[in-house]
Amino acid sequence: MNDIVSDYSQAVSGLKVHKRAADNVKEQLSTILGDADYSAHRLHVLLNAVSTKIPELQRLSNLSPLKAYLYQGETSHVLDSLFDACWTYALECHDEHVREDILEQRQIYESDRKADGVSLRRLLRDCLRTNVDKHILELDDSEVNALLGAIQTEVKAAEQTPDTARLYQQFLSRRNDIDNEYGGQMPRNSGDLSKTLQDLTEKVVRVNKEEFSWGAICSFYSAELYGKRVALATPKPWRTYKIRMDAIAAGQVKVRWKDFDHPNVLPLLGIVKNFQDGIALVSPWMSNGAIDYYLRDNPTVDRLKLIIDIASGLNYLHSLNPPYVHGIINLGCTLVDNEGNAVIGGFASAIFEEGLSTSLRYLAPEHVKKEETLPSMASDVYSFARVALYIVTDNKPFSEIHNSGDVIRAILYKQRPSRPPQRLLSQRGLEDSDKLWALLVHCWSDDPDLRPSMATVLRILEDIRQGQMGPSSLMDVRDLTRMLSFPEGVNVRASGSFGDVRTGQLDGFGKVALKTITVRGVGRGNLRTTKRFFREASIWNSLRHPNILPFLGTADPPGLATCLVSPWIENGNLVDYLRSIPPGTLSDYNALYIAYGIANGLDYLHKQNPPVIHGDLRGANILISPEGNPLLCDFGLAVIVEDLTHIPLSNTLQNTGNPRWMAPELFVGEGTLVSVNSDVWALGMVLLEITTLDIPYRDIRSSTQVILEVYKGITPSRPTSNSSSSSSTNGFSSNAIMTSDNATIPSVRHQSDQEFGQMQAQVQNGVSLRLTDELWAVMLRCWARESHARPSAGEVANELERIRLGMTV
Repeated sequence: MNDIVSDYSQAVSGLKVHKRAADNVKEQLSTILGDADYSAHRLHVLLNAVSTKIPELQRLSNLSPLKAYLYQGETSHVLDSLFDACWTYALECHDEHVREDILEQRQIYESDRKADGVSLRRLLRDCLRTNVDKHILELDDSEVNALLGAIQTEVKAAEQTPDTARLYQQFLSRRNDIDNEYGGQMPRNSGDLSKTLQDLTEKVVRVNKEEFSWGAICSFYSAELYGKRVALATPKPWRTYKIRMDAIAAGQVKVRWKDFDHPNVLPLLGIVKNFQDGIALVSPWMSNGAIDYYLRDNPTVDRLKLIIDIASGLNYLHSLNPPYVHGIINLGCTLVDNEGNAVIGGFASAIFEEGLSTSLRYLAPEHVKKEETLPSMASDVYSFARVALYIVTDNKPFSEIHNSGDVIRAILYKQRPSRPPQRLLSQRGLEDSDKLWALLVHCWSDDPDLRPSMATVLRILEDIRQGQMGPSSLMDVRDLTRMLSFPEGVNVRASGSFGDVRTGQLDGFGKVALKTITVRGVGRGNLRTTKRFFREASIWNSLRHPNILPFLGTADPPGLATCLVSPWIENGNLVDYLRSIPPGTLSDYNALYIAYGIANGLDYLHKQNPPVIHGDLRGANILISPEGNPLLCDFGLAVIVEDLTHIPLSNTLQNTGNPRWMAPELFVGEGTLVSVNSDVWALGMVLLEITTLDIPYRDIRSSTQVILEVYKGITPSRPTSNSSSSSSTNGFSSNAIMTSDNATIPSVRHQSDQEFGQMQAQVQNGVSLRLTDELWAVMLRCWARESHARPSAGEVANELERIRLGMTV
């Protein structure tokens, strides 16, 4: 029986995709055959299933890398079928140990599939970067079209680094050149790929049999496409729509959805045929779900931004030639993507059911009066304003009316929703709400001809946003002064490099942290609230990411300078949190998840336009949420302080004890600015903190000495298992890159014994991350002497995720 395991191992040895899943199945087979009743019928069923699939796996192992990527769906189907066969055997097995082992492998299988998804996308990038022309020559016409479709799917469905996005676009733009160069190897119709509905039937795998959502027309299922999660929409009951589904599958129905290209409009990736006796339409997975659930979980988000997002998407649809009338604008079709942007969906229902189909409370009055009235751009405007009302209030239109008949009566009698109280609007960041309310009322005009166009609506919303920002276009920050109270007094709870932290209570929210900007050695009288302050606060206000500390607004309490207000995080900062955890309670897998979250948050900051530079990244400026997620905070404060004090940024950072996290280029002269590259250097130091639970260069007391060594290119040496710092006496690597003798080093003060003692914490308790060779290699890349040689934060995040998914949970 061991021959079957050997044959299977040989068959999968050449796989370029789903290798971890294949190894998982091998482990299950070895477990089952290690102590099995070979006479049992169920075992013969399993062995027969494996024997049947071995030739398929051998064929898939022999594929070239690019073909392996294109046919990954087949590989996935084969491995999943064997995985299910092992699970079926385990369920019928009387040996409890076998059942327990297979159950553990089943749980690990999900992590293996995620890791395989990361590797799958890396395989595609590697093929496009190296010998792409050679890889193309290995494909036939249909496979090249499939490759073009796969890359277009990546562009639509996935978040990429700028380098990856540029790689995909370069390939798509030069496909005609490749065609000419290789004498027609590229299919002549590949340039018209966008005119066809991409068939993803063999590409979509791991379809969840249970709906995750449903509406009046469609049911929605989750699945996987090229290693990423996607959503499938199919009509219900399918028999009602069979004729139309057949026509769509045959290409007899024009599906305009596939042509939509706007950041606030959900893209269509393709079609799956033979899905539950019908078809399914494939779109990217929106992790934040429908907007009402998103607002429930994120009550402090910028609601006006979400309204503008929806208006922008709807204006795009109305500006098409011919205009696209949505017809079903409501909460269910208004989604929120991974970055917190509102996205218009609901197109699948419109494809399967032409005409009007929306919730009664969002229905324009002309459709209540005459059911046969076709949807129009004017009715879209009306429905949009109803959704905007919900975003502002968290209440559906006519929420006080529970009977549908009474809702109809209210619409026919031209009853308008009540204006929400100003206190609520102020809490939602809409202090000057008269213009917004007037716009909504205008959109609810009983006469469709009197309603504004979406272009006008969008322009007015942008004017409102500009008005919120004030004459300088900087003041989009909420003033929370009148909503704050201080039941615990205004005593300082904590102090950092650039400020003091106090606590207060925010009406309608709860406990909050208030940070005042201060710099040691600079009197408060010298500090003032400048445009730079509000600009940085405004930037923080616009950021929405699970690894960024949410920003609530500013406040001017009596006797204090202007405060930055954010939620109070009880867990405290990163290192204190890790030190507080009893040993053995946090696995390396979960510790790496924290490290990945830090890099992911930094990557989000760097991807803003223009990039947001943290400037002071270190463990003390990373908080841990109640769910255990890292939250970056205090980004931008470094540049605010430079503007407030007119002290060069590098000097300010050095004088606060932060040179331990500073990149060497920041010590050259006084004009060097922090950058994405200096942030990545600091990110490497944060990873060192996580592995040692101590400050970088812990054995060096003097900040000046730290600066001298960093300036000379001497990085921390690798910590040993017996020490939280360095195996050498001074905590430095023996490999140094020396600088020019002519360079000058700015003078700084020495740290006092007290300050150094406060920074150098005891680490006998707590949980640190095990330092592997792979993780150390990541740190060394972050500490490259030349700033341009360092990886991006996104690349660090991807590498940390790869390492994490390679671990056993």
